[in-house]
Amino acid sequence: MEGVVSHHKSSKKKVSSSKMTLTKPFLFGVKHYKDFYAIQQGVLIALANQCFGITLKKPRKNAKLTQVFPRVKTLHLKDENVEIIDFTDMVCHPLFEKHCEDVKKRQTAQRRFEKNKKVFMQNLLIDILLEFGFFFDSKMARHSQKTFRLERIQRVFYKGIEILNLDNFISKGNEVNDYLCGLFSNDIQVTLQRNDPSLLSVFGISIN
Repeated sequence: MEGVVSHHKSSKKKVSSSKMTLTKPFLFGVKHYKDFYAIQQGVLIALANQCFGITLKKPRKNAKLTQVFPRVKTLHLKDENVEIIDFTDMVCHPLFEKHCEDVKKRQTAQRRFEKNKKVFMQNLLIDILLEFGFFFDSKMARHSQKTFRLERIQRVFYKGIEILNLDNFISKGNEVNDYLCGLFSNDIQVTLQRNDPSLLSVFGISIN
C-alpha cells in the first residue's frame, strides 16, 4: 500500500487552470457543488477501472436531492489490493478529532469529516491516475481552513490527447453514476473487474 499512496501530493505543478467555456456557469449553488462531487467521482471511477479493478460500497444513505456518491473501498492493482477507504479514514481522522474539540456541535465536525474524505479520495485518485498516463486540466476549489480543497477537473487528457472536456465530462459522469446507482439496488458492495464491459459501454471512452 505504501508504494501506491506514497506519491499522493498536490498535483498543482502538473496541471494548469483555464476558464470554463460553458455559456452559463455549472456550479452556482450548494446542491450543484455536491452534484459535481458525484459527477467527478463517477468519471474518475470509470477512468481508474480501465487501469485496475475497484470495489465500491453503497452510500450510507440515499441521496434524495443530490446524486449517488458510492464510496471507493478497494483498488485491485496487479500486485496488491489497496484498502483505500481505510487509508482515507486514517488520514482524515486527526482533523476530525480537532474539529470535535473546536466546534460546539459534533454533527458539524462529522459533516466536515465526511466532506474531507470525499475530497481526499478524489484528489488521491487523480494523483494515482497521473501515474497511468492521464493529465488533468483542473482548478483548485476555494481555500478553506475547515476542509480540504477539491481539485475540480475541467478537461482530461490521456498521453497528450484530450479525451474529455467540461461538457462531456458532466454528461459522462452522470451516465456513469446512473449505472453505479443501479448496481446498488440489491447489493451494498460491488466489485468492478478491470475494464468492466458494462461500465465501458456506459462511459463510451476506452484508452485501451
